[in-house]
Amino acid sequence: MGLQLIFVVETNKKCNSDWIYIKDTIEHFYSYERTQIKFSVVYMEGKWKYDKKEKQINNLISQYKATSENNRSKVIFCFDCDDYDINQGDADFLKKAKKYCDNKISQYRQHPMDYLECMEFVLKKLLKLMMRFLELILIWVERLVL
Repeated sequence: MGLQLIFVVETNKKCNSDWIYIKDTIEHFYSYERTQIKFSVVYMEGKWKYDKKEKQINNLISQYKATSENNRSKVIFCFDCDDYDINQGDADFLKKAKKYCDNKISQYRQHPMDYLECMEFVLKKLLKLMMRFLELILIWVERLVL
């Protein structure tokens, strides 16, 4: 069974900056089975066009499903609204986008929480590595003393 993650990003294909940042973040923080996960990108060419890309998204889902009945797809809309808490325009946009996403795919995430979860993941992993490093240092010190 494979999983296709369809990232719907604000930029256009020529600029591609959103996808570059997302892909680099995934590559840096996550290890995954490349034969089981497929990344696809849909370019909105502006954040207000999220509801204009359904046909392209559905085509990607259909094409991937056609290769195996067990293949699944998840759609991830990436909106840049850093000032939603102080900019009423961003807040209004996110409410509208949330309603669209909830009606279509029953999932909506506001990115600040995603950042916190990612940071938590990284800190936990770092803490495990540090603990292992300290264990190795203690073993090394014990051997020096003996």
